[in-house]
Amino acid sequence: MITEGDDAIGDRRATTLQAQGHDCGWRPDGAAALARAGRGPAELVLLVLGLPDADGFELCRSLRERLPGIVLVMLTARTGEMDVIQALESGADEYPTKPFRLTELQARIAARLRRAEPGR
Repeated sequence: MITEGDDAIGDRRATTLQAQGHDCGWRPDGAAALARAGRGPAELVLLVLGLPDADGFELCRSLRERLPGIVLVMLTARTGEMDVIQALESGADEYPTKPFRLTELQARIAARLRRAEPGR
């Protein structure tokens, strides 16, 4: 699941991940992300910190509580040390900052998903 307030970016990220074989869609805000999380497990959440209706750190905590086994990657332009610490303490597994290299993000996601698979 991708949580992104910008339609074009959300759609582009979903298309990229779908091309890699992931079944995913994007949600435009925190409320939609929480509603999706209530419908069952997901393997990955890409979460932007700045959403129009939610504090990204609180949303991260809520998603981690509802979906404890997910890989949660928080994407943001905030590079401050305290933001990074708060994101990790909120439950994020990765915190790549914008601008980021898409191929590196894809490799990080793949590595996290491999480690999250049972028996690996």
